[in-house]
Amino acid sequence: MSLAASWITLSNGCRRRASRSTRSYADVSHRGRQAVARCLLDGAPLRSTIAAALSMSDHTFQRRLTSEGTSFTKLVDETRRELVQQHLADRRLSSSEIAYLLGYADQSTFFRATHRWFGESPGEYRARVTAGQGRQIAEPRDE
Repeated sequence: MSLAASWITLSNGCRRRASRSTRSYADVSHRGRQAVARCLLDGAPLRSTIAAALSMSDHTFQRRLTSEGTSFTKLVDETRRELVQQHLADRRLSSSEIAYLLGYADQSTFFRATHRWFGESPGEYRARVTAGQGRQIAEPRDE
């Protein structure tokens, strides 16, 4: 089975897997982050889709995220940032494959997000990390 076919097969069961595997965690943002990570292959996830995967209404999901001091937009952004760091450390994946895995519509959007997070392009970040300069978990950059 090709890599693309494998990704498509994985994304088909997104809601079911997200719901089943995240029920054991207490905080909604942690559970939401896991559900978002599983659903990125389908593109940018919708809040309502993630809420349904967590067996709650969209309004309840939004309210609980707010009570934890975050938002759905931040949740998706932070999840993608963490996954980008992991994937860029793996030289087997190209930048276009990583962009696809994380649900970006195109590489330019992925490039801009990486530059916003790390202040450098995906290639520059990968070169620094693989050169042994450390794979630090960078904090989001303020604009």
